[in-house]
Amino acid sequence: MATDDGSLFFLVYVSTATTPIDEIELTQLFDISRKKNACTDITGMLISRGGLFMQLLEGPRREVLRIYARITDDSRH
Repeated sequence: MATDDGSLFFLVYVSTATTPIDEIELTQLFDISRKKNACTDITGMLISRGGLFMQLLEGPRREVLRIYARITDDSRH
């Protein structure tokens, strides 16, 4: 989970869901994200409550920024 120079890069963001998300959808999101992130050495934490999200992403800088760009393009928040 280190960058090319051996350091760890991390990013924290907060977002709000554009539509209500139920527990089944949230579980599916967690499962898919865990699988994708494991393939790219990304770890972190996602906290969700009442349509609000706070996420910490950590790992190689390029991968963290790539994932964050994909997240910001997601119309669900």
